[in-house]
Amino acid sequence: MLTDKGVHVARSFGKVVDDGRSRGGLQHRYIVQWLVEQFEKEGWKASIEYDVGGGKRADILVQGIAVEVELGKSEIVDNVKKNRDEGLGVLVVSPHEVISSVASKLKAAAIEVPVVTPDQAVSQLKSIMPSAGKLK
Repeated sequence: MLTDKGVHVARSFGKVVDDGRSRGGLQHRYIVQWLVEQFEKEGWKASIEYDVGGGKRADILVQGIAVEVELGKSEIVDNVKKNRDEGLGVLVVSPHEVISSVASKLKAAAIEVPVVTPDQAVSQLKSIMPSAGKLK
């Protein structure tokens, strides 16, 4: 989360800083964009803010898997459920500093889903879908 000074500095460099909850903050958007670049390097098509129906969206849809970037501030349990309700597999990606609390929230709700750091997302997707590495 950016401080007020961080928001000011980001804006001074021409970055659009939107504090709106629907699209996430600067850190969230940075991670989403970075992940999309990693997925595309694998030759995978990735859709940002994928509409899963009912006015709900997944942060990223790649290879039929909903990828939710979680910084510990949103309703991750509801986010995972909305994707599963649509028949999608789910991968939760969280930065090191919040990964244990995010995993704990999901465990407390009896939801088993992989929770990984951004740098582990590609290898985790490959393990979820063994054929994913071959799909180009």
